[in-house]
Amino acid sequence: MAGGAKVKTTSSIRLLLVATVLFSTLSAAGQIQVTSANPSAAAQGTVNLNVTISGNGFKKGAKAQWFITGTTNPGGVTVNSTTFTGSSSLTANITIASGATISGYDVAVTNADGRTGKGTDLFAVTQSSSSNATSNVYDTLNAVTPVCGNPPCETLLHSDSALSGGSSAYSTVKNSIASDVTSIEWELNLTEQAVRTVHLTFSQPVSGSESQPVPDGYYPALVFSRCFPAYGGAEESWPMTLGTNSVCSLRAHFQVGSQEYYLVMSPNGHYPGTGWASVTCNQVDSSGVCKDWTAVPNLSADSNNYPAVAELLSVSGTTQTPVGFYYNTFNLHVTRP
Repeated sequence: MAGGAKVKTTSSIRLLLVATVLFSTLSAAGQIQVTSANPSAAAQGTVNLNVTISGNGFKKGAKAQWFITGTTNPGGVTVNSTTFTGSSSLTANITIASGATISGYDVAVTNADGRTGKGTDLFAVTQSSSSNATSNVYDTLNAVTPVCGNPPCETLLHSDSALSGGSSAYSTVKNSIASDVTSIEWELNLTEQAVRTVHLTFSQPVSGSESQPVPDGYYPALVFSRCFPAYGGAEESWPMTLGTNSVCSLRAHFQVGSQEYYLVMSPNGHYPGTGWASVTCNQVDSSGVCKDWTAVPNLSADSNNYPAVAELLSVSGTTQTPVGFYYNTFNLHVTRP
Protein backbone atom coordinates (compact mmCIF):
# COMPACT_ATOMS: atom_id res chain seq x y z
CA MET A 1 0.00 0.00 0.00
CA ALA A 2 2.71 2.43 0.91
CA GLY A 3 4.61 1.60 -2.26
CA GLY A 4 1.53 2.13 -4.45
CA ALA A 5 0.86 5.56 -2.93
CA LYS A 6 4.39 6.56 -3.59
CA VAL A 7 4.12 5.65 -7.29
CA LYS A 8 0.93 7.75 -7.66
CA THR A 9 2.57 10.78 -6.07
CA THR A 10 5.57 10.53 -8.39
CA SER A 11 3.35 10.27 -11.45
CA SER A 12 1.41 13.38 -10.39
CA ILE A 13 4.59 15.35 -10.07
CA ARG A 14 5.74 14.27 -13.52
CA LEU A 15 2.42 15.31 -15.07
CA LEU A 16 2.60 18.67 -13.34
CA LEU A 17 6.11 19.30 -14.65
CA VAL A 18 5.06 18.44 -18.21
CA ALA A 19 2.06 20.78 -18.00
CA THR A 20 4.21 23.60 -16.63
CA VAL A 21 6.76 23.30 -19.41
CA LEU A 22 4.06 23.18 -22.08
CA PHE A 23 2.30 26.28 -20.65
CA SER A 24 5.56 28.27 -20.54
CA THR A 25 6.36 27.38 -24.16
CA LEU A 26 2.95 28.54 -25.36
CA SER A 27 3.22 31.83 -23.43
CA ALA A 28 6.63 32.68 -24.93
CA ALA A 29 5.34 32.02 -28.43
CA GLY A 30 2.47 34.49 -27.93
CA GLN A 31 4.51 37.37 -26.53
CA ILE A 32 4.90 40.63 -28.46
CA GLN A 33 8.12 42.61 -28.31
CA VAL A 34 8.34 46.18 -29.65
CA THR A 35 11.99 47.21 -29.95
CA SER A 36 12.30 50.26 -32.22
CA ALA A 37 10.56 52.92 -34.32
CA ASN A 38 12.09 54.47 -37.43
CA PRO A 39 12.08 57.42 -37.71
CA SER A 40 12.25 57.84 -33.96
CA ALA A 41 11.12 61.48 -33.87
CA ALA A 42 9.01 63.99 -35.79
CA ALA A 43 7.80 67.54 -35.31
CA GLN A 44 4.39 68.85 -34.36
CA GLY A 45 2.18 69.25 -37.43
CA THR A 46 3.66 66.24 -39.27
CA VAL A 47 1.03 64.61 -41.49
CA ASN A 48 0.89 61.05 -42.87
CA LEU A 49 4.31 59.95 -41.67
CA ASN A 50 5.18 56.27 -42.20
CA VAL A 51 6.97 54.81 -39.19
CA THR A 52 8.55 51.33 -39.30
CA ILE A 53 7.98 49.45 -36.04
CA SER A 54 10.35 46.56 -35.37
CA GLY A 55 9.99 43.73 -32.87
CA ASN A 56 8.69 40.16 -32.65
CA GLY A 57 5.38 38.36 -32.47
CA PHE A 58 3.40 40.60 -34.80
CA LYS A 59 0.43 39.07 -36.65
CA LYS A 60 -1.91 40.15 -39.42
CA GLY A 61 -4.44 42.61 -38.07
CA ALA A 62 -2.02 44.08 -35.51
CA LYS A 63 -2.69 47.68 -34.50
CA ALA A 64 -0.18 50.25 -33.26
CA GLN A 65 -0.77 53.07 -30.78
CA TRP A 66 1.30 56.00 -29.50
CA PHE A 67 1.16 57.06 -25.83
CA ILE A 68 3.04 59.73 -23.91
CA THR A 69 5.70 57.72 -22.08
CA GLY A 70 4.34 56.03 -18.98
CA THR A 71 0.71 56.98 -19.67
CA THR A 72 -2.28 55.96 -21.80
CA ASN A 73 -2.58 59.49 -23.23
CA PRO A 74 -2.06 59.59 -27.04
CA GLY A 75 -0.86 63.18 -26.67
CA GLY A 76 -2.11 64.32 -30.08
CA VAL A 77 -0.57 61.48 -32.12
CA THR A 78 -3.13 59.71 -34.32
CA VAL A 79 -2.38 56.35 -35.95
CA ASN A 80 -4.14 56.47 -39.31
CA SER A 81 -3.34 52.88 -40.29
CA THR A 82 -1.14 49.92 -39.38
CA THR A 83 0.20 47.66 -42.13
CA PHE A 84 1.49 44.15 -41.37
CA THR A 85 4.75 43.52 -43.23
CA GLY A 86 5.98 40.51 -41.24
CA SER A 87 6.15 38.96 -37.80
CA SER A 88 8.98 41.36 -36.92
CA SER A 89 7.84 44.52 -38.75
CA LEU A 90 4.85 46.81 -39.06
CA THR A 91 4.35 50.16 -40.80
CA ALA A 92 2.27 52.72 -38.95
CA ASN A 93 1.06 55.84 -40.71
CA ILE A 94 0.70 58.63 -38.15
CA THR A 95 -0.35 62.27 -37.98
CA ILE A 96 0.96 64.55 -35.24
CA ALA A 97 -1.31 67.43 -34.29
CA SER A 98 0.17 70.94 -34.38
CA GLY A 99 -0.54 71.16 -30.66
CA ALA A 100 0.69 67.65 -29.79
CA THR A 101 2.53 67.24 -26.50
CA ILE A 102 6.30 67.60 -26.89
CA SER A 103 7.52 64.46 -25.13
CA GLY A 104 8.83 60.94 -25.44
CA TYR A 105 6.25 58.35 -26.52
CA ASP A 106 5.74 54.63 -25.95
CA VAL A 107 4.74 52.57 -28.98
CA ALA A 108 2.22 49.79 -28.24
CA VAL A 109 1.16 46.96 -30.57
CA THR A 110 -1.96 44.85 -30.12
CA ASN A 111 -2.56 41.69 -32.17
CA ALA A 112 -6.05 40.64 -33.27
CA ASP A 113 -6.06 37.93 -30.56
CA GLY A 114 -5.69 40.63 -27.87
CA ARG A 115 -2.04 40.05 -27.01
CA THR A 116 -0.11 43.28 -26.58
CA GLY A 117 3.44 44.55 -26.33
CA LYS A 118 4.96 47.95 -25.69
CA GLY A 119 8.26 49.64 -26.44
CA THR A 120 9.07 52.34 -23.92
CA ASP A 121 10.13 55.81 -25.05
CA LEU A 122 10.77 54.75 -28.65
CA PHE A 123 9.52 57.96 -30.28
CA ALA A 124 9.67 61.69 -29.60
CA VAL A 125 7.47 64.58 -30.70
CA THR A 126 9.54 67.71 -31.18
CA GLN A 127 8.59 71.37 -31.51
CA SER A 128 7.67 72.38 -35.04
CA SER A 129 9.95 74.75 -36.92
CA SER A 130 7.14 77.29 -37.20
CA SER A 131 6.55 77.14 -33.43
CA ASN A 132 10.25 77.63 -32.76
CA ALA A 133 10.40 80.44 -35.28
CA THR A 134 7.46 82.35 -33.92
CA SER A 135 8.17 81.70 -30.24
CA ASN A 136 11.58 83.32 -30.57
CA VAL A 137 10.72 86.03 -33.09
CA TYR A 138 12.60 89.26 -32.50
CA ASP A 139 14.50 87.88 -29.54
CA THR A 140 17.96 87.58 -31.05
CA LEU A 141 18.62 91.00 -32.55
CA ASN A 142 16.18 93.85 -32.03
CA ALA A 143 17.66 97.08 -33.30
CA VAL A 144 16.82 100.49 -34.65
CA THR A 145 20.00 101.52 -36.44
CA PRO A 146 20.14 104.74 -38.43
CA VAL A 147 22.54 105.00 -41.34
CA CYS A 148 24.28 108.02 -39.89
CA GLY A 149 25.93 110.88 -41.69
CA ASN A 150 26.33 114.50 -40.60
CA PRO A 151 25.11 115.61 -38.17
CA PRO A 152 25.43 112.46 -35.98
CA CYS A 153 22.21 110.58 -35.20
CA GLU A 154 20.99 108.30 -32.44
CA THR A 155 21.23 104.51 -32.53
CA LEU A 156 18.96 102.28 -30.46
CA LEU A 157 19.87 98.64 -29.83
CA HIS A 158 17.25 96.88 -27.74
CA SER A 159 19.68 94.08 -26.98
CA ASP A 160 22.38 96.26 -25.42
CA SER A 161 24.00 94.62 -22.43
CA ALA A 162 23.06 95.67 -18.92
CA LEU A 163 26.34 97.58 -18.75
CA SER A 164 25.01 100.08 -21.26
CA GLY A 165 21.78 100.61 -19.36
CA GLY A 166 19.57 98.30 -21.39
CA SER A 167 17.56 99.77 -24.26
CA SER A 168 19.14 103.19 -24.56
CA ALA A 169 19.99 105.49 -27.42
CA TYR A 170 23.57 106.66 -27.92
CA SER A 171 25.19 109.15 -30.26
CA THR A 172 27.32 107.56 -32.96
CA VAL A 173 30.05 110.06 -32.12
CA LYS A 174 30.15 108.90 -28.53
CA ASN A 175 30.19 105.20 -29.37
CA SER A 176 31.50 105.11 -32.96
CA ILE A 177 28.63 102.97 -34.25
CA ALA A 178 29.10 102.03 -37.90
CA SER A 179 25.76 101.34 -39.56
CA ASP A 180 25.68 101.71 -43.31
CA VAL A 181 23.79 100.66 -46.43
CA THR A 182 26.29 100.36 -49.26
CA SER A 183 25.90 99.30 -52.85
CA ILE A 184 25.73 95.66 -51.73
CA GLU A 185 24.76 95.31 -48.06
CA TRP A 186 23.61 96.72 -44.74
CA GLU A 187 26.22 96.47 -42.02
CA LEU A 188 26.27 97.14 -38.28
CA ASN A 189 29.79 96.93 -36.88
CA LEU A 190 30.05 96.65 -33.09
CA THR A 191 33.35 94.78 -32.96
CA GLU A 192 35.23 97.68 -31.37
CA GLN A 193 32.55 98.46 -28.83
CA ALA A 194 32.94 98.06 -25.09
CA VAL A 195 29.24 98.00 -24.19
CA ARG A 196 27.28 98.13 -27.49
CA THR A 197 26.28 94.57 -28.23
CA VAL A 198 23.72 92.27 -29.79
CA HIS A 199 22.17 89.38 -27.90
CA LEU A 200 22.66 86.01 -29.60
CA THR A 201 20.85 82.85 -28.49
CA PHE A 202 21.82 79.20 -28.92
CA SER A 203 19.37 77.63 -26.48
CA GLN A 204 16.80 76.67 -29.13
CA PRO A 205 18.63 74.06 -31.21
CA VAL A 206 17.11 72.35 -34.21
CA SER A 207 16.66 68.65 -33.45
CA GLY A 208 20.04 66.93 -33.56
CA SER A 209 22.11 70.00 -32.65
CA GLU A 210 23.76 70.57 -29.28
CA SER A 211 22.11 73.10 -26.99
CA GLN A 212 24.28 76.10 -26.18
CA PRO A 213 27.66 75.05 -27.61
CA VAL A 214 28.50 78.66 -26.84
CA PRO A 215 26.63 80.64 -24.17
CA ASP A 216 23.60 82.77 -24.91
CA GLY A 217 24.78 86.30 -24.34
CA TYR A 218 25.75 89.78 -25.44
CA TYR A 219 28.40 89.98 -28.14
CA PRO A 220 30.05 92.97 -29.89
CA ALA A 221 29.33 91.41 -33.26
CA LEU A 222 29.66 92.43 -36.88
CA VAL A 223 26.14 92.02 -38.29
CA PHE A 224 25.36 92.36 -41.98
CA SER A 225 22.79 91.45 -44.60
CA ARG A 226 22.78 91.07 -48.38
CA CYS A 227 19.92 90.36 -50.76
CA PHE A 228 19.64 88.28 -53.92
CA PRO A 229 17.48 88.67 -57.03
CA ALA A 230 16.56 84.94 -56.94
CA TYR A 231 17.77 81.59 -55.65
CA GLY A 232 21.28 81.11 -56.95
CA GLY A 233 21.46 84.68 -58.22
CA ALA A 234 24.25 87.17 -57.69
CA GLU A 235 24.22 89.39 -54.60
CA GLU A 236 22.52 92.73 -54.84
CA SER A 237 21.91 95.57 -52.43
CA TRP A 238 19.04 95.98 -50.03
CA PRO A 239 15.87 97.21 -51.76
CA MET A 240 16.39 100.81 -52.82
CA THR A 241 12.79 101.37 -53.92
CA LEU A 242 9.47 100.57 -52.26
CA GLY A 243 8.88 96.85 -51.90
CA THR A 244 10.15 93.64 -50.28
CA ASN A 245 12.95 91.22 -51.07
CA SER A 246 12.41 87.94 -49.17
CA VAL A 247 15.66 86.34 -50.37
CA CYS A 248 18.17 88.08 -48.10
CA SER A 249 20.90 86.79 -45.83
CA LEU A 250 21.71 87.78 -42.25
CA ARG A 251 25.08 87.08 -40.62
CA ALA A 252 26.67 87.77 -37.26
CA HIS A 253 30.44 87.38 -36.84
CA PHE A 254 31.59 87.28 -33.21
CA GLN A 255 34.19 85.82 -30.87
CA VAL A 256 34.13 83.80 -27.67
CA GLY A 257 37.56 84.26 -26.15
CA SER A 258 39.99 83.70 -29.01
CA GLN A 259 37.58 81.53 -31.03
CA GLU A 260 35.77 83.18 -33.93
CA TYR A 261 32.25 82.12 -34.92
CA TYR A 262 29.84 82.85 -37.77
CA LEU A 263 26.07 82.67 -37.24
CA VAL A 264 24.62 82.54 -40.76
CA MET A 265 21.17 82.62 -42.32
CA SER A 266 21.72 82.23 -46.07
CA PRO A 267 20.47 79.04 -47.78
CA ASN A 268 21.72 80.34 -51.13
CA GLY A 269 24.36 77.71 -51.95
CA HIS A 270 26.77 77.51 -49.02
CA TYR A 271 24.45 77.19 -46.00
CA PRO A 272 21.55 74.83 -46.84
CA GLY A 273 19.13 74.18 -44.02
CA THR A 274 18.99 77.83 -42.95
CA GLY A 275 16.34 80.51 -43.49
CA TRP A 276 16.05 83.76 -45.38
CA ALA A 277 15.42 87.28 -44.15
CA SER A 278 12.72 89.49 -45.66
CA VAL A 279 13.80 93.11 -46.13
CA THR A 280 11.21 95.78 -46.89
CA CYS A 281 11.72 99.35 -48.05
CA ASN A 282 8.98 101.28 -46.26
CA GLN A 283 9.72 104.86 -47.34
CA VAL A 284 11.70 106.71 -50.00
CA ASP A 285 13.17 110.20 -50.04
CA SER A 286 12.32 113.01 -52.48
CA SER A 287 14.57 111.45 -55.13
CA GLY A 288 12.86 108.05 -54.85
CA VAL A 289 15.71 106.30 -52.95
CA CYS A 290 14.81 104.22 -49.92
CA LYS A 291 15.45 105.77 -46.52
CA ASP A 292 13.58 103.43 -44.16
CA TRP A 293 13.86 99.60 -44.04
CA THR A 294 12.68 96.72 -41.82
CA ALA A 295 14.12 93.20 -41.81
CA VAL A 296 12.44 90.18 -40.23
CA PRO A 297 12.64 86.39 -40.72
CA ASN A 298 11.05 84.96 -43.84
CA LEU A 299 8.54 82.54 -42.28
CA SER A 300 7.00 81.37 -45.55
CA ALA A 301 6.62 77.69 -46.43
CA ASP A 302 9.35 77.03 -48.99
CA SER A 303 11.51 73.97 -49.64
CA ASN A 304 14.58 76.24 -49.73
CA ASN A 305 13.67 78.18 -46.56
CA TYR A 306 13.91 76.87 -43.00
CA PRO A 307 12.13 79.64 -41.06
CA ALA A 308 14.34 81.51 -38.59
CA VAL A 309 17.05 78.81 -38.65
CA ALA A 310 20.70 79.88 -38.55
CA GLU A 311 23.82 77.74 -38.78
CA LEU A 312 26.64 78.24 -36.28
CA LEU A 313 30.18 77.65 -37.55
CA SER A 314 33.53 77.86 -35.81
CA VAL A 315 36.12 79.65 -37.91
CA SER A 316 39.87 79.20 -38.18
CA GLY A 317 41.47 81.14 -41.01
CA THR A 318 39.51 80.20 -44.14
CA THR A 319 38.14 76.97 -42.61
CA GLN A 320 34.53 76.98 -41.41
CA THR A 321 33.51 73.99 -39.26
CA PRO A 322 29.77 73.37 -38.73
CA VAL A 323 28.66 73.35 -35.09
CA GLY A 324 24.87 73.13 -35.37
CA PHE A 325 21.58 74.76 -36.36
CA TYR A 326 19.66 77.16 -34.09
CA TYR A 327 16.48 79.21 -34.12
CA ASN A 328 17.69 82.81 -34.10
CA THR A 329 15.33 85.56 -35.10
CA PHE A 330 15.41 89.31 -35.38
CA ASN A 331 13.63 92.59 -35.99
CA LEU A 332 15.68 95.34 -37.62
CA HIS A 333 14.66 98.90 -38.38
CA VAL A 334 17.21 100.84 -40.39
CA THR A 335 16.75 104.47 -41.35
CA ARG A 336 18.63 107.02 -43.41
CA PRO A 337 18.30 110.51 -41.84
